[in-house]
Amino acid sequence: MAVESGIVAEGSINGVLEGKKYNRSLRMHKIIYEALLRTAWKSFQSWLLEHHAENIHQLEDLLKIIEDLHDETSQDMLQTMLEDASCEEQAVILAKQRQASAQIVDQAASKRVRAPVSKNTG
Repeated sequence: MAVESGIVAEGSINGVLEGKKYNRSLRMHKIIYEALLRTAWKSFQSWLLEHHAENIHQLEDLLKIIEDLHDETSQDMLQTMLEDASCEEQAVILAKQRQASAQIVDQAASKRVRAPVSKNTG
């Protein structure tokens, strides 16, 4: 995946996976982390609509605050964002969604049936 997407060159992938190419490995992990966060954010928005539709206005308020912070990055703006009630409430709801996702993954892992290993008696 890392080679096919162009994150790591084909000749470097073994060194990256073995930890010998530190900077390239760090770059790959940052990019994968960002992709996972974006995926989590998309699923959070749809999960919020499904499970907490009454809180969607708070998410819209929070997105407006984040946009304002992006446009005017300052200590005052950051403090305003952190003190906003919708920010705190969305953080709690996001934590609930992460717990629900973790439970789904745990359930899927516990249901996974492993194929028996054949013994070579030959």
